[in-house]
Amino acid sequence: MMEYELQLASRAPHDVVFLDGSLATPMNYFNQAMAEIANAPEGLKNIFLNLLEPALVSYKEILTAPRSDKVFVGVPKYSSRKEVRKRTGLKESYGDRALLTFVLSAGEFFGPVKLEEPESPWTIKLSEELQSLKKLEKEIRSALDNLYILYYRPQPWLPAMRLEFPSSIANNNQRLAVLLKGVEYQCASASIMEPYPLYISDRMVKHLSRALPAIRQSVTQHIATKYSEDTGDIYLGMHSYRTEGGR
Repeated sequence: MMEYELQLASRAPHDVVFLDGSLATPMNYFNQAMAEIANAPEGLKNIFLNLLEPALVSYKEILTAPRSDKVFVGVPKYSSRKEVRKRTGLKESYGDRALLTFVLSAGEFFGPVKLEEPESPWTIKLSEELQSLKKLEKEIRSALDNLYILYYRPQPWLPAMRLEFPSSIANNNQRLAVLLKGVEYQCASASIMEPYPLYISDRMVKHLSRALPAIRQSVTQHIATKYSEDTGDIYLGMHSYRTEGGR
């Protein structure tokens, strides 16, 4: 899913493209996948490997944002990194977002500052069969080392938001202005506590559970038409063990 998400984001036609979460998150997911790839079913493994190179190309584009007409920004709801606290010398118990929510007025921001470096260097542990992607992986690591963060409070009814973006945006005032205006325009309602595109995607994901019974029924019928033994086995195997409603 992360591979598909990166490709979708890189191909989006919008001026400002929002990604839900930190821009460093895909690196963690790729490492988790590479650690388990040997134990994955052959079909799933092939899908992952076939999508890996185009996904990494898309990830590199997001982390570098080379096009002047497109801005990529990660908006994590929470981050354990504390760039602001370390710069100000405050107690470790203070969180950056909570602190700046009470310090910043509407329209004000703090940053950009470099993203806090991880305890261990960025890396994707590529297997022997994927060594051809080593150059691309190195370029991604270099781009991750040049990410910037900024805390912005776009409206008086909203807390400060953590925004993560490439150095090509942080070092260009015009592109930075496009980013901040984009965030402001997408935070126009007091009933939505995040940029509207992220709110919509979050709502869609949380409503997917309602479609599961219909999906399960369709899959069950499809399997049953191709099963030569007792079809009762299919219905038993596809039956949910959870109570899905009180009626």
